[in-house]
Amino acid sequence: MAIVKQIVEVDGTSRYNFLSSDRLRIEEHSHTSEEAGDGGVSQIFNLILADTQDNIRDAVVELEHRLGQAVYWHNQNLTTRSLWWNEQSEGESAKRSLITGFSLRPLTDDIQNPQVLEANGARYRCVITHRAEAEETTPDNYITGSAVNLGGGQWAPGVDSAQATFDHRIAHLEVTPSGQIEKFWIGIRPLWYIGETALSFDAEAYFTNGTAVSSTDTTIVDDSANGALGTAPNTARTTFATNATMLNRAYKLLYTPAAVTSMRGRYTVLARFRLTSASTTRAGFRIGMSFRAPGTKFFTADWQQARYFGMSSNFSNYTLAEIGEIQIPPAPFRYGVAAEPVEFTEYINWGVERIEGTGQIYCNGFVLIPADHQIICENGIATSAIPLHIFTHEDFQIDAFAVQSSNDEVQSRFEVTPRNWVFPRYGGIMVFAGQTDTSHVNTVTVTADMDVYRTWRLYRV
Repeated sequence: MAIVKQIVEVDGTSRYNFLSSDRLRIEEHSHTSEEAGDGGVSQIFNLILADTQDNIRDAVVELEHRLGQAVYWHNQNLTTRSLWWNEQSEGESAKRSLITGFSLRPLTDDIQNPQVLEANGARYRCVITHRAEAEETTPDNYITGSAVNLGGGQWAPGVDSAQATFDHRIAHLEVTPSGQIEKFWIGIRPLWYIGETALSFDAEAYFTNGTAVSSTDTTIVDDSANGALGTAPNTARTTFATNATMLNRAYKLLYTPAAVTSMRGRYTVLARFRLTSASTTRAGFRIGMSFRAPGTKFFTADWQQARYFGMSSNFSNYTLAEIGEIQIPPAPFRYGVAAEPVEFTEYINWGVERIEGTGQIYCNGFVLIPADHQIICENGIATSAIPLHIFTHEDFQIDAFAVQSSNDEVQSRFEVTPRNWVFPRYGGIMVFAGQTDTSHVNTVTVTADMDVYRTWRLYRV
């Protein structure tokens, strides 16, 4: 690959080559770069051209128009294309950085003074400012090998991130459900360092092997016939027969010391539950994290604010609902250090109250959606024939559509709530959850197709 110094549109077309002899080209030994005030990088060089005055004017107007387009795009990206600084040395992999600003002004010297367009020659000072990060010019594509469930199913794409210094742009993620889905939660549990595997990571925390707190009207039962997930008995049932106030009703071991490294991170917690007499019953529940089970040394439940649900027939079926966010481990922690009383055997506690009606609550357990890198797409409809497409543009604006596969027609637009929606620099594990407006169907699965632009600082490889 020859040396390249050019600006190029996002699709790789309409290039302006600064090494071309018939355009304003870089003067030998004039090119330098330095950090810009906005945290980006400024490329600074002189441009020269020997030609007629008319051709010089045309060349200057063309370059100024192109660089102006790059700046204008940031204010009106629906009508223009973004421009990128594309530079590489002999044998170097292709990369590009999004242009954010420029300046172009004439230079004078002893020969060309005071009019720079005299003597059929021109000399200009050009400064092009772009983002510090550089992404590769073509994305890497990853496809799920098999379908994953929408109740905390996991996929490790295996993105090659060796020595990366920036998180990567997820330019496009296509999610195809096997049945109708109207809300998706997608999170990425980051790998925190090169070589981490997170072999013990598990986003599904059903009440299999859970424990009911005595004298709280709660038992662990088998509710598989009604759609509960996990090995039976798998569900905490609370009848409120003697006490309907807020009590810690059940708890579930979330991880042991051996798994704490794999589980590190922040998570949005989805409760999977159903109500009997759902149209007339309202219940509130909350979660709390504790080291050790209730009644033992060091037990403290870091309770979160209660969330209330019910008074709708929708809750007759198993439903996913956001009930809080947790951090694992919840105490100040540095890798390789564990001090009493933080023993890293942690439980998730389930507190419940009933404030209206006579119904019972069945809690199947919890799904942990990684919150460090997360997106929620809702108020649309995706099916096996109309998959969800999530696009992350160059400026990290995000759009999500359900698109008919047979004719590429948009059927619905999803509302998106992104949270640092990029692929972690050292790799990550993706977690999926989704449901309709009325229920979470435990048989629906998804496949995913993802395009990722690997992103770097500056590299010479």
